[in-house]
Amino acid sequence: VYIDENQSLNTIFTFGDEQTIALQAIQTAFDDRLTACDAVWVTTWWTATETPSTDYLMKLVLVSGDGAVVTSVDVVPSAIPMTRWELDTAYSDTQYLDVPCDIPVGEYQLLMGMYEIDYDTSEFVADLPIFYQGGAVGNLGFIKTVTVDN
Repeated sequence: VYIDENQSLNTIFTFGDEQTIALQAIQTAFDDRLTACDAVWVTTWWTATETPSTDYLMKLVLVSGDGAVVTSVDVVPSAIPMTRWELDTAYSDTQYLDVPCDIPVGEYQLLMGMYEIDYDTSEFVADLPIFYQGGAVGNLGFIKTVTVDN
């Protein structure tokens, strides 16, 4: 959990070349253990230093040790479109991630990213770069390692 004991927000990742979108907090409804067929929720809190010009999509991804995607969810990260976000306002969102029933026992990583699509064609445009403490970390940010048990 990336929320401190006072439930305050602290920037975890920033997104985009200008780093104007910030993931301020993330909370998972599970510790570090899951079982096959689980449906788990993940809540995120977001802010922006300027109103985004595009409604980006967020992806939550559970990957195996070899980097293979086991399950994912792709969503708009708030009930309010990003192009309507106001400054100094935190926007929250809760999403469910389904763990496949045939997932093997083992360790997995929960990652997240943000990307742009062309809403007219529904085609992928580009991943947004992610920054952690000012340094680029690629296009998927590490959230936590989880163990899948029987």
